[in-house]
Amino acid sequence: EAMTMADHIMVLNDKHVQQIGTPSEIYQNPANDFVAKFFGTPQINILSAKRSKTDHHVLNVSSDLEIALDQEVPAEDIKIGIRPDDMKAEAADSIESNAVVKNTEFLGDETIVYATLNSGENIHVVVPGQVNYRIYQPIKVSADSNLMFFDTKGDRLNISKEAYVHA
Repeated sequence: EAMTMADHIMVLNDKHVQQIGTPSEIYQNPANDFVAKFFGTPQINILSAKRSKTDHHVLNVSSDLEIALDQEVPAEDIKIGIRPDDMKAEAADSIESNAVVKNTEFLGDETIVYATLNSGENIHVVVPGQVNYRIYQPIKVSADSNLMFFDTKGDRLNISKEAYVHA
């Protein structure tokens, strides 16, 4: 409601101010993972990621989902935030898949796909139109380049959008 009614919002957590800004600023540039999770429906996907041991420009989100950057990943362990509408899902055989469908929710002009990555992390993917995935169907998920990076404490890391090569 605050996003539709207010021109400025203050986000609090345990009596501490997390961020003050316009609804658009807070949604697009959250200060930390708490703020990112607080705004948006369905909720943002916050996934654990590790810097590749062999290439410090690559993040391994799971064994089947990696993101290459033009700049070096600043820490060995970080969290990555991907909004559900910045992800893609497509049917795949079990060899090519990196996730399994848990449920779908048809909303008219889009479908929310609830899935679990092979690594065990639950994700939400918003797909345009209606999709007919079965429960436990293997799928291949990928991400657009609109990503957010957080340290292990949840604070936002400033990695420029120009640094992303592909996800």
